[in-house]
Amino acid sequence: YECPFCVVASVVLAPPENHKVLQNMDEKLRHTVACVVQNSLKTELISVIEQTKKDFVTESSNNVKSYVEAVKTEVKTAIESKPPEKLIQQAVRKIDVDQLERVKRECNVVINNVPEKVVKGKLSNDSDLQFLHETCGFNPDEIVSCFRAGKITEKVEGQIPKPRPLVVKLRSKEDAMWWCDNGKGWKVEVDSSDGPNKKEVYWINQDLNRADRELNFL
Repeated sequence: YECPFCVVASVVLAPPENHKVLQNMDEKLRHTVACVVQNSLKTELISVIEQTKKDFVTESSNNVKSYVEAVKTEVKTAIESKPPEKLIQQAVRKIDVDQLERVKRECNVVINNVPEKVVKGKLSNDSDLQFLHETCGFNPDEIVSCFRAGKITEKVEGQIPKPRPLVVKLRSKEDAMWWCDNGKGWKVEVDSSDGPNKKEVYWINQDLNRADRELNFL
């Protein structure tokens, strides 16, 4: 309505006595058009929002259904490849193995980061026993045996190989629980050779099987 033939142009071309009427008409027309545009935009916006919500819900629902179907397929495949009886037997065997490992290790404690000493090209078990007696305070009659767990770390030039865990087999389960403070761990702190104010710290812990170690990290 702002073209040469609209109300605005008519105000200029019309006789002076009609100017007031035409100006009022112009204001009302502008207001009416603004309201119509505003209401139209509001209605369109609400429609777009509702459609977007529907599209989002539909897509999310499809994704959830796809995930559920994938899981159902995997479970079905696992059951078909191993019937329930075999799955149960496998789980029972795993439980039995874990229990046997617990019984096997119940008299053991383990100490990490204890330096491994080499005497005449061979690892010395005597140095480990000396560490247990002099540094940790074990009595000779408490210890049945001690050994290093795992494979020897290969030497890398410029690096000090990490010592293997030192496993100590004691006379009884009660002795093992006492030395590891009932599973909490016993802290042994000694003066370090690196300086007068430095300490070396060793922890005496339970010798746990793999299942129990993983459970402790949860």
